[in-house]
Amino acid sequence: MPARLWNVDESGLQDHFVPNKVVAEVGKPCYEATSGEKGETTTIVAAFNAAGTYLKPFVIMKGKRRKPEWLDVSITLRMSDNG
Repeated sequence: MPARLWNVDESGLQDHFVPNKVVAEVGKPCYEATSGEKGETTTIVAAFNAAGTYLKPFVIMKGKRRKPEWLDVSITLRMSDNG
């Protein structure tokens, strides 16, 4: 039965990005400045079945308390000590 076959996928998103393109003058040295921070990871878990039913995305963020403006009926949000 397709409704009983589920797939779950987890992905970690970093909040620290490294640009892959640089705008600079041709022939001049170019330097990359990087942050000393590693950044924080936000985990997102998605689940759906073979019949096309899916669950709300489950988001895990680093922190102790959710802000009221983060409450949204389209996702399930939880906080953890390390994200």
